[in-house]
Order: sequence, then C-alpha cells, then structure tokens
Amino acid sequence: MGQNEDEVLERAVQLFLRLRDRPDDHAILAERDAFLARGPAERAAYEKAQNAWRATSHPRRGGPLKLILLIAAAGAGAMLLAEPIRIATLADLSTNREPEGARLASGDAVTLDADSALVDESGDGNRDVQLLRGAAYFEVAPDGRPFLVSVDDVEIEVLGTAFEVAVIEDEVAVTVGEGEVEVRTDGASRQLEAGDRLTRTDDGALSVTEVDPDDVATWRRGQLIVDGMTVAQVAAVIDRRLPGQIVILDSALAEARVAGTFDLENPLNALRTLAAIHGATVYAAPPLMTVMFPQDF
Repeated sequence: MGQNEDEVLERAVQLFLRLRDRPDDHAILAERDAFLARGPAERAAYEKAQNAWRATSHPRRGGPLKLILLIAAAGAGAMLLAEPIRIATLADLSTNREPEGARLASGDAVTLDADSALVDESGDGNRDVQLLRGAAYFEVAPDGRPFLVSVDDVEIEVLGTAFEVAVIEDEVAVTVGEGEVEVRTDGASRQLEAGDRLTRTDDGALSVTEVDPDDVATWRRGQLIVDGMTVAQVAAVIDRRLPGQIVILDSALAEARVAGTFDLENPLNALRTLAAIHGATVYAAPPLMTVMFPQDF
C-alpha cells in the first residue's frame, strides 16, 4: 500500500470514528460526504473502516485499538515498511531508534536524531547536504566554502556555525546554536543568529521565535523541551524512537499545544506523559503502532 493510500485510509478511520460518536453532526457528515465524493479509493477506505468496526465485539472500550489493528492487518501496515526502504536507497547516513554522530565527507560533524536520514553530496569544492527525514545537528567549521543544507524547498547556508534542521509533521524548523545562518525559501531570505528558530509550515508561512541556545537539539542529551508545539508534533519526535507508528485518533487532541520536558530515553513513558497531560489514553501494539485517543473517546 502506498503512502497516499495509507493517508486516505487513516482519514477514513478518523471520519468514521468521529461520526460514531456524533452521528447527527452536520459538519462531520458534510466532511464525510465530500471525502466519499473524491473517488473509489476513498469509498473503499471508508467501507474498510466500517467493516473493521463491525468485527469488534466491544465498541466502546478497546474498540478504537481493535479497529486500527484490523485495518493494519488488512494492509495499512505494509506502508510502514515502504517509506524506510525508499529512504534507505537514497541515504548516505541514517539512524534507527537512537541518535548517532558522524563525519560528513567535508569533515564537518553531524549528529542525526533517531529515525533520521540525509544525503551527503559534498565534494572537493562544495559542502552540500540534503536532509531526507527527521532532524540533524550540524557543527560546521569555517574553511571558505559555503555549507548548504536543503530540505523540501528550504535551503540553509552557513560558513561556520552550529545549528539544527528538523522536519516535524508538516513543518521545517531551523534553530541556531552558535554563529549565523541564512535561510532561503519561496524567494525570501532570513538571517538568523544564535537563539533564533525559524519555522516554515507547509503553506509557506514563516515565523521566527527565540529559544535558549542551550536548548537547541536537546534530543542529543535524551530530552525534548517544548513550548508551543502541538501534541502531534511532540508525538512525531517520540515516534522516531518507537516501533511502528503513533496514530492519534482525535484531531482536537492532535492540535492541542504543549509545553514541558519529556524523557526521550523512555519514549513510551514520554508518550504516556504527553497523553496524561491532555486526558488521553495510550495503547501500545508493537510492532505495528501505538494509538492515542481521549479517555472518553
């Protein structure tokens, strides 16, 4: 099953579960009808969600977990292998469930977060890197050659500095620990210095906030310090350290904002802490996935 198919199936599950609890909600019904009108793939995915739900014997308690597992067994779990295989064929450096340090061909240092990957395109006259997934902390020595990092349509250029580049959900974030960084995207250019964090969302919106330079890439010391990230974004960072995939079954929960410090050395406990803050429940079902949803779901 391809990535787009998996996204369609996950969307069908979300719509079905929302309508199960609010069957007379006209807004959700309109969303469901618009989804089904897109084509046969959407209608097939929604039917699969309905059939899986009918197969559960206790729909209120444990039902969401059973539904997800049945759908995964029906084919969604195959996608979990497809993307890592694709990345593995492209990456020069990659990690599994723990961060790792390495030297680039240019001689510069990089630390990759868990489940991260990059392409090193450096040569005698250039220092070019492409981040494919996850997060990376670069420590760049000045030697006269620009050091370029690209991710999606964002390009970062430095001469000598230390900074983090991360892809989290639909955002690209560049955070400077030392020195200065130039970020270019959509024809715009921003100059950042130590303590600046630039975030670009998938709709092209840019924002710059201030952070403590000591809190840049805290995953290197087994912590995640956040102030304003969404539950979905925090879960995405934790997800790099767990088998399978984290699935959040409630959009309001996924979009809730978070502030705090999470222990990445114990990712499942970190996820449960995140859930408890927002009155949610976590079911772990390795190796396929871990499910989070509100306690009254």
